[in-house]
Amino acid sequence: YNQLDFIGNRDGRVTLEDWQAAGLPTDHFHYFDTNGDGFMSIDEAHSWHQQRKPARTMNLSEVENPPVGHLKPMGSWKAPLSSEGLEYRKPYPHPREFWRKHMDGYLPANLKGAQHGWPSMNWTREELVKRFGWVDAKLEPKVEGRGNDTAYADLDSIVPSHRLNVSEYL
Repeated sequence: YNQLDFIGNRDGRVTLEDWQAAGLPTDHFHYFDTNGDGFMSIDEAHSWHQQRKPARTMNLSEVENPPVGHLKPMGSWKAPLSSEGLEYRKPYPHPREFWRKHMDGYLPANLKGAQHGWPSMNWTREELVKRFGWVDAKLEPKVEGRGNDTAYADLDSIVPSHRLNVSEYL
């Protein structure tokens, strides 16, 4: 950050003028100036610094027209699967057939009514605590926080250790 400003006008901020004086591409400045204020913050400059080697050959043509599904929920780059042939009611398919279609074929399955007849469907909270009260569950935020320290902020305020015992939850 200081090196970029030192090369430029030495005003304590990294500006487009400093960036150009360092011989760096203008479009890269605009790419890394994520808030668009015309100044490179320390965090923005750090992001550039971490990516400076691959940034030399960076193709910014996709910035204006990103690939389908970019920054969207997982799998949104393609049309949703039809549920036809993926939903089952008793009698369920043979395990080999099921494995070949769903495990080998990477397809989801919905087993309707599979829980009917399970003894656990009648368990009380006390029974769940008796059987599984010793289990610790690891908690993670709903939104992935890669490079974002705020993703865990809400979770930290509720469960700082990010682990919750099943008996505490019930």
